[in-house]
Amino acid sequence: MTSPVPAWLSLTDPPTWCGTVLSGRSLDLLTALAGSRDARMSDGALIEALWPGDLPAQPLRALHVVVSRVRAVVGRASSSAVGDGYRLALAADVDACDLSDRAERARSLRRRRSVGAGPGPHRPAPGARLPRG
Repeated sequence: MTSPVPAWLSLTDPPTWCGTVLSGRSLDLLTALAGSRDARMSDGALIEALWPGDLPAQPLRALHVVVSRVRAVVGRASSSAVGDGYRLALAADVDACDLSDRAERARSLRRRRSVGAGPGPHRPAPGARLPRG
């Protein structure tokens, strides 16, 4: 049995774990696990979530590499192999749905910033009213 992960995950911009920036597939994996029922997903579901429509040549091996990278950042106790998949061990005071929502918002913000197409902290949304004074 794994011990719960301390809530050292910050889904600000950029998302971090204990001060280490999370990005790419590592963030995608944590988001997928956090958003799943009981924070558990099968290997196949994780592979589809990480590489939708564009599977790597060896999908299971690629998944194991991503899991290893995540464990290197957040600790081995953060996830455990369960049957044909993985489970995210969250502290009791972490709401997995809220965690997933925040991660998705952070990823969306990162995508918008990378293409410069959307509002950010210093760019108001189109049509936004700015305070005068």
